[in-house]
Amino acid sequence: MGDAGVVGGNCGGACVPGSTECTSDTQIATCSTSGQWGTPTACPDACLGDAGTVGGTCGGVCMPGTTNPVPCGNCGTNTQTCSTSGTWQDNTCLGQGVCAPNATQPCNTYGTQTCSTTCAWGSCSCTLTPVCIPNAKQCSGNSVQTCDACGQWGGAVACSGANPFCYQGNCTATPPSCAPGGQGMNTCPGGTGSESCCTSLPVPSSTGTTFYRTYTNNGSGATGTNDPASVTGFRLDKYEVT
Repeated sequence: MGDAGVVGGNCGGACVPGSTECTSDTQIATCSTSGQWGTPTACPDACLGDAGTVGGTCGGVCMPGTTNPVPCGNCGTNTQTCSTSGTWQDNTCLGQGVCAPNATQPCNTYGTQTCSTTCAWGSCSCTLTPVCIPNAKQCSGNSVQTCDACGQWGGAVACSGANPFCYQGNCTATPPSCAPGGQGMNTCPGGTGSESCCTSLPVPSSTGTTFYRTYTNNGSGATGTNDPASVTGFRLDKYEVT
């Protein structure tokens, strides 16, 4: 020990000047020119090396023993722990939800569910159990119902104009019993005949002839006639409607 080139130097000291050693997981000591260990100082992160062994250095990316929560999986948390070597160590992903945000899945046959930002399934776009196939049609009296995208019958839309009747989900001009395959096509009279029960006979117009809607008849003929009228031509069903 002593200044270089000065008489009186001798061997001694506890360490080689300039050497370093870890005194803990986070502190390092440096040997002074007098061969004595200086006061330990804190490393930015970790001190790499066994405590009390010469050769320790500051390094790593974290301070040993600290924790770092990071997102994982479906809205879960992985709480990392810093090791003695200053590196993050993964742990189990905890608290996960049931789905990934914005993921979708089918529900109620025709509906869709979307996963929320909290990793939980939202409500189904179709809340009711389906009763029909989307776009199918059916008659409700002389109105048409259409099955919506969720398999539910929509409101009835009445048939009108030139097609006032509903048959097999469509508005038609012909009554259902008279449509192709209808029950009244060829069973009259009596249900065993060969003529269509929908047969109608023309009744000519009464043009040029009038009848009185108001009159008195005591058995000897009409008197007090009033309110004359005539009838335009029409067709009259041949068979009774049942």
